[in-house]
Formats: sequence, C-alpha cells, structure tokens
Amino acid sequence: GKEQIKTYTGKEQIKNYWQAHPAFQPQNQWVGYTPAFRIRYTVEGDQAHLYFECLWMDKAAGRIAAHTNSDDTLARVNGRWLIEEMKAASVPEL
Repeated sequence: GKEQIKTYTGKEQIKNYWQAHPAFQPQNQWVGYTPAFRIRYTVEGDQAHLYFECLWMDKAAGRIAAHTNSDDTLARVNGRWLIEEMKAASVPEL
C-alpha cells in the first residue's frame, strides 16, 4: 500500500501528535528502538533536517506494534533546537 504521510506544523500540532501517539499511552507497554543507521541529519547554521525511524515493540503482545518514521525540519531558537514541521508516516515493510 501507499505510505500515508501526515504533516504537523507548529508547537501545538507537534505536541498533540506525541501526546496522542499509542507508544506514549500508559495502557500500552511499547518499547521503541531507533537503529542508528536509520538516523540522518544535516545542519546549516540555525536550520536542520532530521530523519529517523522507530520500531515499536509491544511487550505484552510480544510483537511489532508499529514501524514509523519522522522527517523533520528544525530551527535553533535562543540556543534550543525546536521542531518546526514534522512529517510522520508508517514504514511499509522492514
């Protein structure tokens, strides 16, 4: 199937995404694994691009619950790196 990419822009949309994600819900016992070789980034001054994948394991069910990626645009504001825009999607196959 075709990958569904969802874009989140600004603090509220990005914060809401992370707060609602199943991996961070207390009833779920998910463990995240981000392989180092699946992390890519570039930095140019106060702008950056970050891409990573995360494999979410459901401890209770003993299976992979989700395989996702995040493709992000970041900006350094007052010395802190902030995500300006995040594109989140499922990774179709391992």
